[in-house]
Amino acid sequence: MDLKVLKAFLTVCKTGNITKAAEEIYLSQPALSRQIQDLEEELGCKLLNRHTRSLSLTESGYLFQLRAQEILELSARAKRELSQQGELGGTIVLGVVESSVMEYLSRKIKKFREKYSRIKFHIHSATGEELRKKIDADKLDLAVLIEPVEVAKYKSVPLDIKERWGVVVREDSVEQERLAFSKKEAASLELILPSRDIVIEEICEWLGVSEKDLKIVALHNLLSNATAMVQNGLGSSLCIEGSFTNRGCPGLRFVPIEPEMTSGHVLIRKRNKSLPKIAEHFWEFLEEEIRKDHEVEA
Repeated sequence: MDLKVLKAFLTVCKTGNITKAAEEIYLSQPALSRQIQDLEEELGCKLLNRHTRSLSLTESGYLFQLRAQEILELSARAKRELSQQGELGGTIVLGVVESSVMEYLSRKIKKFREKYSRIKFHIHSATGEELRKKIDADKLDLAVLIEPVEVAKYKSVPLDIKERWGVVVREDSVEQERLAFSKKEAASLELILPSRDIVIEEICEWLGVSEKDLKIVALHNLLSNATAMVQNGLGSSLCIEGSFTNRGCPGLRFVPIEPEMTSGHVLIRKRNKSLPKIAEHFWEFLEEEIRKDHEVEA
């Protein structure tokens, strides 16, 4: 299967028009039409519904669009990895949850690049669930997640960066002198919670209540959506402090819960899979840095 044809097919998907796609990739319209027809014959299925002035994807077309994107991403990754076999240079693809951990990683990356200046980093920010999927699909070299993490299928290293949990509320909904919520007070609020079941279970255990006893208004996978709901008076968002302070939402305030609950961070990689040389170096570097940090603390 020709990668150029896959790129042409994806361009057709993007434009929804053979003529526009042909212009974008500097190919004649008849030649592009022939490529798509040959591709359909090779796959044994129809990819496009052809209308008078536009195109739409068939069900098979939608599926193949996803696979074509994956094939091209893997091809680019393979080229990058092969190019890194000589001198130490290239790109490390690192997934990071949105939290205060990026401050720690920034310091470590700076120190690492003082030794390997030709290495650059592609930082991909997303939820823990998305990052795990990308690790599983070989789209990331490494990822940093916040606990709790199901690490059985990953090789992992704990990072000693803790985040405390609290409630994001509207500033006008609490007294200015309030320093914290008790667990009982937090459990009585109308709550907007992270959507991961394992996180909800841990929150319930910590607050000492069952899920059915919580007043859950909504679940979310991005705090930006949760804070919009808080700003509009739909409830209070229970979250880690770093994910909120990174955004600096006007009119909102983070109030910690006492007794304090904290979550750590975990660096993961796919188990039983070798990394590109530069990513392996960075993994080993972080392991050594963590060891040194612990020795200093001791």
